[in-house]
Amino acid sequence: MITLAYFIDPFLEAPASLQDQAFLDAIPDLAARLPDYRHIALTTFPGISLDAGADSALRLTVLPLPRYSLLGKKAAMLQSLRKWLAAEDVKLFFTSDPELVFPHAGHTLLVTSAAKLLQKAPGGKLLGKKNTTGWMAASRIIVPHEADRTRLLSAFPGLENKIKVIYPAFQEPVPSLGWSEQEQVKLRYSGGRDYLIFAGALDKSHDLVNLLRSYSLFKKWLMTGMPIILAGPATDYTPEFEKLLESYKYNSDVSLFPNPGEDELKEMLAGAYALVWPAEGTNDAWPIEWAFHAGTPVISTDHAGIRELCSGAALLSSAGDLDQMAQNLMILYKDEHLRARLIEKGRERALELNRETTLNQYANSILELCGR
Repeated sequence: MITLAYFIDPFLEAPASLQDQAFLDAIPDLAARLPDYRHIALTTFPGISLDAGADSALRLTVLPLPRYSLLGKKAAMLQSLRKWLAAEDVKLFFTSDPELVFPHAGHTLLVTSAAKLLQKAPGGKLLGKKNTTGWMAASRIIVPHEADRTRLLSAFPGLENKIKVIYPAFQEPVPSLGWSEQEQVKLRYSGGRDYLIFAGALDKSHDLVNLLRSYSLFKKWLMTGMPIILAGPATDYTPEFEKLLESYKYNSDVSLFPNPGEDELKEMLAGAYALVWPAEGTNDAWPIEWAFHAGTPVISTDHAGIRELCSGAALLSSAGDLDQMAQNLMILYKDEHLRARLIEKGRERALELNRETTLNQYANSILELCGR
């Protein structure tokens, strides 16, 4: 039986994100779509378990690492991985780490992004240019956006036939709420008022300070009492942000929910008047996927990845343009017809970008590489 191996360590390393967890949870479902193969999840973390179910075709293998090694952990892991792949005669190796792409008897499927492959080395050179015998040996390179593909091909035009675009929509859909359920959610989190929400890691990279500056303009222009909820996984930045909130003019209208349960976070988002996503990229952009399914309008940043993800189903403002984001909040607040159109466009987008479609696209890529 043909063996497929999935290296899962990048999805287990702290700090774990909901996106990483969703990707990890999707691997057993991907294996179920390919029942004629032997599926192995590889890890160097001892003592972990994989919730794949007794009937799953997926099995877990822990790679042995020397307790003490002069090579360093990365090199020791690479050595162990090479040895295992050679012994098992693996047809396809699945990894999200460009440094773990190396020639072996089978194919390598690399899931990555242009930003990761084209980052600068300490000497100023592109890592990709420096390591052309490394990640470029992958049989297939999967990136999340056409913009990633275009950027990679501008640097490496010879990769035309290797790069495929699959957006990682691995999140389970969030059901929309009925009117009475929405009212209950609003009573629970905002005293019965409509509210805005930012859902995502409470991290500096998500530009939360500028989000509050735009929110201040929105409140000033409309004299509205609509509150805003900031909810998601806490990070090292969260305590600093909490301190900043203490001196914020409208702090009585801001509710901070670090580390809510996943079900609670989904409920907050489904009950919100709108999701505001100020980050420039789509890293951990699972709240936008949730919003499309739940029928919550989206206001975000005009960035290539976001434009492609939303495909007209969101109001976008230029990065760092506080006035424009505040104006989009005001326009949405005043125009219920626009809000209804955004909700409908979001639901249409959810039919195109969803877990089932993503898993099928990955399964088809594996079948193409394995010659079936």
